[in-house]
Amino acid sequence: MGIAALIQQISEKLSSQGDWVPKAILFACVFLVIITIGQMVAGLERRVAARVRSMAEKESPQKRISFNKGLFQTNDPTKKLPPFVNAIIPQSAEEQTTLQSRLSHAGFYSPDAITIFYVIKFVVCMLPAVFALIFIPIYGFSQIVMFATIISAIVGLIGPSFALDYLKNDRHYRLRKSLPDAMDLMVVCVEGGMSLQASIRKIATELKTIHPEISLEFTLVQLQTQMGMGVGKALEAFGYRTDLEEIRQLAQVISQSEKLGSSMARTLKSSAESLRLRRQQQAEAKAQKAAVKIMIPTVLFIFPAIFVVVLGPAMFQLSEMFSNMKN
Repeated sequence: MGIAALIQQISEKLSSQGDWVPKAILFACVFLVIITIGQMVAGLERRVAARVRSMAEKESPQKRISFNKGLFQTNDPTKKLPPFVNAIIPQSAEEQTTLQSRLSHAGFYSPDAITIFYVIKFVVCMLPAVFALIFIPIYGFSQIVMFATIISAIVGLIGPSFALDYLKNDRHYRLRKSLPDAMDLMVVCVEGGMSLQASIRKIATELKTIHPEISLEFTLVQLQTQMGMGVGKALEAFGYRTDLEEIRQLAQVISQSEKLGSSMARTLKSSAESLRLRRQQQAEAKAQKAAVKIMIPTVLFIFPAIFVVVLGPAMFQLSEMFSNMKN
């Protein structure tokens, strides 16, 4: 009885809203069905094409060694997901590699990071349906409910990607902010007689409380050097892992210094000075942009208030004058 009454209530609400609501729902359902079928067919074609390429290329069973070996797994993360989730998720290797790079730039190094991101994206994409099932039986097909459903659909489509980009930019800001301090500590350690590997271990220990992000990255660099990777290569992996140009330049400088046998302390000191100079230049550039950015709130909010205060009395006087002329 409860389900029948709910169906009857929904049908009455639909009939009271007019003909456009059923047509809109029918159009949305047909559109979603077409999109789902298209994604399933495209996913099947991608899997077949990937299988054909793998058979044609005859790849060796050994996988390529990358800078991030040990941090990521090369297994297909979508195999852990249910089939209905895989139907709406891109499964090409190129797209998954791009997503893996974006996740690593944001600081997510877990082998299950791609799987978790796909699950979150799928759950957020289901928000409009959940919202509609909860609020339409209560409030009916009102404009507020329809507007909230559309907004939740837009958030579900683009929200996870924007959130990932925000986390990446925020992490880049913290790493750039802490990098000069790490370089100064490295210079002090090297000038004090410590080796480069020992100075990296010291940075990972001392900066754990103040700058936890860069402390974690130098801990990973230390682990990679303990596994036999050179310091220059480990720092280069650090640069590719975080997508920071400053770290890649530092890795190149250290590699050249190791090859040429030049003074490591002098090289690190010059690199630290260049990093601080670059940071100062970025701060000056932001200060110069502030004068332009402040024009937007000035034009939108301050000028209208000034116009109301200045022109308001004059407008009242003009209206009174015209009314007196008519009389």
